[in-house]
Amino acid sequence: SSRLAEGFWPSSAVVIPSITMNDYSKWENLKDSDDEVEASKPSWQSDEMDHDTMLQQQNAIDQWLRRAIQDLHREEQRGNRPEGSFRAPPELSEATPFRKVTKEERKVLAMLVLVCHFEEGGTNLDRHPQMLDLFRHHRWLEQDPGALELLCRLHNASMKRGGDDASSGHHSRAHESPEDARMRNMLMSAINTMAAPSRAGCPGGLLELVNMICTPTTEDARELRYKWQKKDFGKDALFESLFPDLKKYSGKDGNDADGGWWEIWLMLGIMVFIVISVVVLLYMARASASSAPSATNTTTTTTMLTSSPDSGSNNLSTAGHTEL
Repeated sequence: SSRLAEGFWPSSAVVIPSITMNDYSKWENLKDSDDEVEASKPSWQSDEMDHDTMLQQQNAIDQWLRRAIQDLHREEQRGNRPEGSFRAPPELSEATPFRKVTKEERKVLAMLVLVCHFEEGGTNLDRHPQMLDLFRHHRWLEQDPGALELLCRLHNASMKRGGDDASSGHHSRAHESPEDARMRNMLMSAINTMAAPSRAGCPGGLLELVNMICTPTTEDARELRYKWQKKDFGKDALFESLFPDLKKYSGKDGNDADGGWWEIWLMLGIMVFIVISVVVLLYMARASASSAPSATNTTTTTTMLTSSPDSGSNNLSTAGHTEL
């Protein structure tokens, strides 16, 4: 594993019990789609990059990660998430703790960032053997959500540092170092790769997803390939890291699902019921108030009509006595 983290790609696979990992024995037979147009690549990303160049790039990424992780730990000790996101009370927060990586694990992340990166219009699927090899030898990349959360925090912290000058009236990106901008773009590709399997609903992990999208044969597979190229999986993971308390309103692993909104629909239903109840009560109260005078008038009229025959009888009796 240590040789792999330093850029070596061993030909012999490490035997790991199948009960604890996905079967990665089929990745060697995967091929890119024939219609894939290979974009021009920078020298550090070329397939013909020699071993020394790869190590230099990995070391540069590792040094940047070391500084960024140290800053992240300092912010964590002060109790402030560096991205300045909305935070609920600690007892209600749904934030995922990020992984505290060792030096060797940091080198693995540096190699993953190097291998996974691709610019707009390109792809990293031509390097799926290297990506799958990393995931196979370092199972924590897939099994520990804190590893993905760490890269998301580092990306968001870089975004925040780039925007620190906005309050002073300067253009926020004018004072950002080229290294930070480049590293943030590279992190995005690695985040997209790590987040894609779970968000695509692939229980077989990265192997299953790559097998589907390298040569897509169905509409669903083509849709997943499109999201992979657009890095939509990474964007969703970054949003969830910024607003962890909204995770409970989405489906498993952040996928939108109708069942995830049942609480909102329940609250809306209760509000509608309350509004309808208030309207009905007000209508009934107004109807009762308007019917009260009518009942009084009817009673008075009936009394007068009832007393009229008696009065006539008394008058006739009085007139008879007078005659007599």
